[in-house]
Amino acid sequence: MPLSINILYGSQNGTARHVAENLDKDLSSENIPTTLLTLNEYKNVEYTDNHLNIIIISTTGDGEPPDNAIHFYNGLLSGNEFITSSLTNKRYGLLGLGDSYFTYFCKPSKDIDTKLQEIGSKKVIDTAFGDDAKNLDEIIENWVKSVKHYIKNTSKGEEALVSPTSSTSSEEEKIRDIMEGIELTNNSEDNISIYTTETSGGDSVDITTGNGSIMDMESEEEEDDDYDDDDDDDDEKKVETIDIEYIPVMLDFDKKLLSQITQLKHVVKKPISYLNLSSASNLCRSVNYSRTQEIYPLLPKKLNSDHNILQYSENNPFPAKILSTQCLTSRNAIKKTIQVTMDITGLDWNYQPGYAFGIIAPNSDKLVLPLLKRLGLDPEDGFRAITTHENLCSSLPVMLNKNYTYYEAFKYFININSVPKKSFLRMLAEYCTDKEDKKQLYFLCSTQGAPSYRHLKSQYPSLLDILYTFKSCHPPFVAILENSSRIAPRYYSITSSPFHNPNIVSFMFNVESYKMPASSKDGKAHARYGLCTGWLEEKLEYPSIPDCIVNFRSRSVTLPIFPKIVNTFVLPPCPLEKSIIMAGPGTGVAPFISFIEYKRHLLEDGTIEHHPKLRTSTSTSTAINTNTDTNSNTNSNTNSNINTNPWLLFYGCRSMVKDCLIKDYALLWRQTLTNERLECTQAILNDLVITTSREGHGPKYIQDAMKLSENGRELSRQLKERNTYIYVCGNKSMCKGIHEALVEVLHHYQEMSVEEAENHLDILYKEKRYLRDIWG
Repeated sequence: MPLSINILYGSQNGTARHVAENLDKDLSSENIPTTLLTLNEYKNVEYTDNHLNIIIISTTGDGEPPDNAIHFYNGLLSGNEFITSSLTNKRYGLLGLGDSYFTYFCKPSKDIDTKLQEIGSKKVIDTAFGDDAKNLDEIIENWVKSVKHYIKNTSKGEEALVSPTSSTSSEEEKIRDIMEGIELTNNSEDNISIYTTETSGGDSVDITTGNGSIMDMESEEEEDDDYDDDDDDDDEKKVETIDIEYIPVMLDFDKKLLSQITQLKHVVKKPISYLNLSSASNLCRSVNYSRTQEIYPLLPKKLNSDHNILQYSENNPFPAKILSTQCLTSRNAIKKTIQVTMDITGLDWNYQPGYAFGIIAPNSDKLVLPLLKRLGLDPEDGFRAITTHENLCSSLPVMLNKNYTYYEAFKYFININSVPKKSFLRMLAEYCTDKEDKKQLYFLCSTQGAPSYRHLKSQYPSLLDILYTFKSCHPPFVAILENSSRIAPRYYSITSSPFHNPNIVSFMFNVESYKMPASSKDGKAHARYGLCTGWLEEKLEYPSIPDCIVNFRSRSVTLPIFPKIVNTFVLPPCPLEKSIIMAGPGTGVAPFISFIEYKRHLLEDGTIEHHPKLRTSTSTSTAINTNTDTNSNTNSNTNSNINTNPWLLFYGCRSMVKDCLIKDYALLWRQTLTNERLECTQAILNDLVITTSREGHGPKYIQDAMKLSENGRELSRQLKERNTYIYVCGNKSMCKGIHEALVEVLHHYQEMSVEEAENHLDILYKEKRYLRDIWG
């Protein structure tokens, strides 16, 4: 009886899903029975002794599983009877995706691997951990080869690895001819082991197995360039204005690398073709119509049987009405930050402080229209995708059997801004008429081409840049559609409090921009913009003068949004009885604005229904002091009747004048309020520390302020208290710096060794009292 394969994946941004779907396509093309589902759909899978369970999972947040894997993850770790009985004594292979720059690297996959071993699952393929900080693609490729090798041997009834075949397929002969004498060893698998995975050629990569220590955290390979980065080193990359025209760039490759290659190993397999397109010429939808209608990937609305409310998702976004916009930064600020307020009446979303939502943003016409021209497609011509292989279409950007114009497909569905996967480049190679273009693309898809592929990724190319560089490449639209992914949503934290009006939501964003490292046909360096923030910048009118608000209430302008399913960066129960420490620079302060405003509203109007009765205390806590720099604000309003649960905020910006995003709140949050219904008196914020990296003579960054003696001593004391929660929000370099600062203050002021300080923070993390929202 042939082996059947269950492929279960957990993916937040698409990388794990892409690996799973490609593996499913490859196995299905060889008539190997497969089932492809998310990990949360584990109940829909058949588990028998004849099944191999393949698990591919990334990590999101601070060592958390993706939204579509969290139910499986929690169930497995808690000993869910169905999961444990289904997987006991069953074969499995596991791939974790992560970034070793983070503290809890590949934590979900390591936890799953450990638990599967505990319940007696049989590991038949060694676990690999793909590291985005190193050679992620090579690790994935070699792990996939190990999976295929095991399946191949098992189907033959063999326990050992089969000997490498010496036969050469017609496809390999074709590549060999193009490479002009460079030996092709695509079938050589002598460097692949069922139990050990190593990269062949290029840099040596150590792949930690499931027995490795759980040390570091990860975030799935980022395709989203819409994140805040407070690093000064990136300032020169930022630009002020948006180009009227999208200028493609000529991508840079080191020709010497290719010229030195004599043997081409492991070229990515040519992708499978599984779609047919039928013409839909009678759509009669103009570009202007499609642009104004904003045709999103809508699916039929599903009713929730428990609550009888409409369920909204990225496949069915909710049209949130814009109420107002406001520019929070000055004209000469390095980054432009906008605040948007929306009406979500009808969404029926009982959001809490710290929750996030997704925005579905379309591609810019400045990219879409030139790309259509380059491909020779009429924007208003229509098509319909059909297939007899629906099992291969799970990642298809558009829906089957539905009519679209080519403009709509590229505008609203196909991801044309992210770095193409190697399989996509392999497809492009088939449609190049120039031999040099083919050679370069084949090289990028090989093991030896890994350094060149990493260099390609560093240039942030769009599909138009790729086609501009490889001028002889003319792929048909169906090939692009088959090998593309859908535009991923962008997530934003809510800055508003639901206390007074749960139907009003505010958020803030930076208009992200960067200069392309390559040159264009006009010899100049051009700017590129974040997909979502660039679109919002064009869509929303706002004044360039701070504190001036544009009112949208009389207009019908909406944003397609949907609630994030899983939100872990939230306040604890009974927050007035907890000590809260918050740290975040730039727009990393967004969830903390929501936290603090919720506390203010609770102190002003809260009742016993909102919060259990508090007891006032006659003792006081020591407030953390800010540095003596005039750019920092302190709160000294303490008295003997204030409840002993301090809230502290460390905030970082470049300039108090140009880009401080909380200046409007600074005085408001210094108040001390009494709520007789709750029988408590508390300061809204017991202390606010603001660091400015471009002004003054005090500490430049948050981590520097934390280590000051007047702050570090009290901070370390609070970290030892049982009711203290610490929240950190920002990019990974900042979060790492703050983590190191916390270790240092514990080491210095609590007389802990560095190892003991690390262990203490790890305990806080496991107890959900040290939470981090990390990006980039």
